[in-house]
Amino acid sequence: MMDQHPAEKKERFQILLQQLKLTDDTIYDYFKNAEIEKLVVERQSKRWHFYFMFENILPYQVFVRFTNQLKHSFQQIANVHYSIRTLQSSFDPQLVMDYWNHCLQEIDGMSPMLYSLLANQLPTMNGNKIIVQGRNDPEARTLQKNTVNLLRVIMKMLVFLHLSLRLRLVKMNPQMNI
Repeated sequence: MMDQHPAEKKERFQILLQQLKLTDDTIYDYFKNAEIEKLVVERQSKRWHFYFMFENILPYQVFVRFTNQLKHSFQQIANVHYSIRTLQSSFDPQLVMDYWNHCLQEIDGMSPMLYSLLANQLPTMNGNKIIVQGRNDPEARTLQKNTVNLLRVIMKMLVFLHLSLRLRLVKMNPQMNI
């Protein structure tokens, strides 16, 4: 566990950035006030879980670079996991779309048919709802049953802690092809 003093949490995050070799100006501005809120180490399973706090949701490319470096840098030591909390609750809906495919890749055991349906469309946003289209009622029900809650959990785990996600399935126009 880490100390509770905010200055130490920020300092430890800055040390982590140096270890990850992520100190160039193109990245650094996104992490000015970032903190490692805590680190849970499970020695038996060699699993580390970082709990990060960032001011804002990271742009997708910055997120990918950071998480890839995090996992790669410690792969010889531990299996690294993370949770991200942000202070700012406002976001550009484009951020959700940028993270869409990443979230799909995080879902284990999704049928190829459902994965194909989700990966071959860009959902739309309506307020705090992500709208995903199914081609017919059985497909929409299967998607709702097997995928929606998991997607919600993954997106919250990654970055959208302030977003109350409600995925609504809309039947596609039968004449439309994906």
